[in-house]
Amino acid sequence: MAQLIVEAGADALDPLVLAAEALLGGESFRIEALPAPDTRDLLYRDFPGGLADLGALLREGAVTSARIAPGDGRWWMMLFRPMFDSDGAPWWSLVVEYRILAADRAFEELKRIPGVSFVSVSMEESLDFGPGPVTPGTFPWTHFRLIRAAVRDGAGGWVERRGPAEMPRDAE
Repeated sequence: MAQLIVEAGADALDPLVLAAEALLGGESFRIEALPAPDTRDLLYRDFPGGLADLGALLREGAVTSARIAPGDGRWWMMLFRPMFDSDGAPWWSLVVEYRILAADRAFEELKRIPGVSFVSVSMEESLDFGPGPVTPGTFPWTHFRLIRAAVRDGAGGWVERRGPAEMPRDAE
């Protein structure tokens, strides 16, 4: 089965920490964090704290990204600081990889979180975003991996579209 990637971006970290909590839904989980000096080697280390502790270290820059994995192994997520690497996005990012077709639930859950700027579902990998802010006019709607996306419009609503990689509904 193909991996499905659900990605959300926000101007602040708090909405994405709320989103991570909502997606975990009370499941037990493990956190691995990437300390700021180690971004070249991508050597993630076990993180003994919870999401609130992780959020504090991400905000102050002591941690640049983190992997969060529920105990069942069906999916995992990553949180990234803005400009995580040289190709990094200028916003906070939450990337969720599913090995099962549960992406629709995550897509809707992430849209309910105030402060989330965009949500996308793609095949196999994240989408390629440009360097500026994500708006309905700058979103890569025609990216070949895009299944579905929603981007906040200027009035706080959502612009939603299906992408070229959308699966027929009976394939699920």
